[in-house]
Amino acid sequence: MEARDEEASDIAIGIVGLGAVGLPLATLFSRAPGVSLILLDESEERLDAIRRGESPHSHFEGRYVAELEDALVTADPADLSAADAVVFCLPTPLTESREPDLSAVCAAAEAAAPHLAPGTLVVLESTTWPGTTREVFGEIFGGVEDVHLAYSPERVDPGRVDPSRPDGDPLGAHVPKLVGGVTPAATERAVGLYRRAFAEVVPVASSDVAEAAKLVENIYRAVNIALVGELKIAFDAMGIDVWEVLDAASTKPFGFTRFDPGPGMGGHCLPIDPFYLSWAARRAGAEARFVELSGEINRAMPAYVARKTAAALASRGIDGASARVLLVGVAYKRGVNIVEESPAFPLAEELSSLGASIAYCDPLVPECSLGEALELTDEVLAAFDVAVILVDQVGVQFERIVESEILVVDTRAVLREALRGEPRYFVG
Repeated sequence: MEARDEEASDIAIGIVGLGAVGLPLATLFSRAPGVSLILLDESEERLDAIRRGESPHSHFEGRYVAELEDALVTADPADLSAADAVVFCLPTPLTESREPDLSAVCAAAEAAAPHLAPGTLVVLESTTWPGTTREVFGEIFGGVEDVHLAYSPERVDPGRVDPSRPDGDPLGAHVPKLVGGVTPAATERAVGLYRRAFAEVVPVASSDVAEAAKLVENIYRAVNIALVGELKIAFDAMGIDVWEVLDAASTKPFGFTRFDPGPGMGGHCLPIDPFYLSWAARRAGAEARFVELSGEINRAMPAYVARKTAAALASRGIDGASARVLLVGVAYKRGVNIVEESPAFPLAEELSSLGASIAYCDPLVPECSLGEALELTDEVLAAFDVAVILVDQVGVQFERIVESEILVVDTRAVLREALRGEPRYFVG
């Protein structure tokens, strides 16, 4: 079959999975000339929102969805028969035994495969273990004539703003895009595809390398977050302010990259993705001990914050069994409403097990399993014994906490400068 010029030709691109990865990618491709889009998702609620030009994700602005008005929005895999390239952007969680769960990816791929035309480019963006594109997709799409398989790791960071770009680059168009194909021809085609939407595309030797690179990116962050979390515990026991230590270490212009401690990790990636490598390493007869250890430390942080909260309450003679606890910020990070894997929930479980009553304030999360969000007013603060700050969330009036007399456990150093030295202020 004659090679296709992915950059010059008109092209129909299918995107399977319209979550936090697929929807921004669709908007980027919609801005490229000669592109028509086929957007596939199994959630009719999500599809209906997109058809109305509304965002199904509160952290993703509706104006970007409005740019997709010319796309075919569908739940029928048969519509992918018109696609020249299909990109899969689906969740890859862990099983209860902390092993890779590719069920969503495989189900979508198996549904799509019978409908793909000969010569289709198939790209996986979901985080996974090295070899998935070559082995798993290779088997699923083996019956598609001249199919080209490639992997390009998503680098979506919800809420991220690039100060070097006038618009902040919220869709990540200037974040370099890695691409690795199962064959050199697949790499070439995938590079051409992504050059339509991204300012820089970086080809690598294979899909295995691209898959491994994605895991390394997330493992680097997970290990360093665990490190500073452990340092926070150690320095607290020594009576040393960990943030003063980090401020001091950050004056070194080389050999040090700053990470700040918190109440634990959350989101779609960091609590999950590193274990894909440790699983793959065991399968290959090796170990990834740093990965496993960092996971243990990060998972233990909510329990540490619970102990600090109990100690803070005890300093005022309040028994944890009767304590009224206000969690400030339950999204996994600032500027988003994403609560998946947020450390707020294991922390709430720890405190509830002591007998404490729990409520929360988060302007971006109006409701969750903890109930409905409270507005941070003077009256609300007066009704609680302690405020535990988990995220420096957008829209929270932290000055109200400063002006109140409430006990504070601060896991992010949000009020460190304002309250440091006060008996009611505790590092969490």
